[in-house]
Amino acid sequence: MRVKDGKSIFIADDRELFRIMMGDILTIVGHKVRAMEDGQEVINELDKNPEGVDLLVLDLHMEGNLDGFGVLDWMKSRNRVGNPPVLVITGAYSIESIQRELKEYGVNHYLSKETSPGEFVFEVNKILYDDMMRRERIRVPANIEVDFSLGDKLCKGTILDLSESGVFIYTNQMIETENDVKLHFLLPGEDEAVEAAGTVKWIDELGSRNYGIGVHFSDMKPITKALIMSFIAEEQERIA
Repeated sequence: MRVKDGKSIFIADDRELFRIMMGDILTIVGHKVRAMEDGQEVINELDKNPEGVDLLVLDLHMEGNLDGFGVLDWMKSRNRVGNPPVLVITGAYSIESIQRELKEYGVNHYLSKETSPGEFVFEVNKILYDDMMRRERIRVPANIEVDFSLGDKLCKGTILDLSESGVFIYTNQMIETENDVKLHFLLPGEDEAVEAAGTVKWIDELGSRNYGIGVHFSDMKPITKALIMSFIAEEQERIA
């Protein structure tokens, strides 16, 4: 889901690659992102500008001056539980092993670092725009390789979310808006590929030469639409 009123998000993680990758993805869907490499940076910024962030994406195991648990301890000691809301994302601990402890810090949102980029964006937007997302047409996170073509130009990308009306594609190919494209992708668990036509409705450019492209479906077979709706229903149930 691309948002019009982007929020301010801090990403605290000691792995530069993760900070860049997730920061880029959140940027192309419309958010303003600031990356930090340890917990002390987070505390300094929260202390200096308490209302300057709408969401903290926090790794628990960070080398450096302070780890994620240190940040949560600081927030709890300052009566700042839930301000800002925290999304914990970790590769060092299983979610099951830390769930109870996180709840004591008032943290109810957590993901594994094995989570797909689409699910990550979906969870971020669900925290920030929960009421709005309930009203919107249903879309679900995805991580699906897609081939798409504009005339003779063949392109590749990854579908990060999917609805009955269109897809959001992460790609290194530049395509102007209002161009018509043909899409070819395989839904998980299906043997027959989805073939659909669509129109590029928006595009965001990143400095690293990656792009976020919003494509609105314009033509597909009824059976294709039925496959997409079935996938969406299954993903909704799984996420819930």
